[in-house]
Amino acid sequence: MKSATLHDFIEGIVRSDSNATALVVDGREISYSSLGTCVAQLVEQLRNVGIRPNDVVEITGFLGWKWIAAELAVWHVGAIALPLDSITAKSNQPVPVSYTH
Repeated sequence: MKSATLHDFIEGIVRSDSNATALVVDGREISYSSLGTCVAQLVEQLRNVGIRPNDVVEITGFLGWKWIAAELAVWHVGAIALPLDSITAKSNQPVPVSYTH
């Protein structure tokens, strides 16, 4: 039996009950459908710029539930998420990151 991944779990819920609440952020309910759509769009963008499994992807500029969607998208393509807050990203301090291509 193949072990399921987190994105397999989310995709299964999107197919079976897309209006179910996936997240509640600042009192706002985000459905699995909305989360799944956002993740799918980000996955496409990551693949279009050449992100592959084991690449390291810096995540900046996302807030709230879209940050969660960005994390899920990076994991979906098999890459490694490196979340950076806006202060770190703008400080021009070196961040040790190894890219595979």
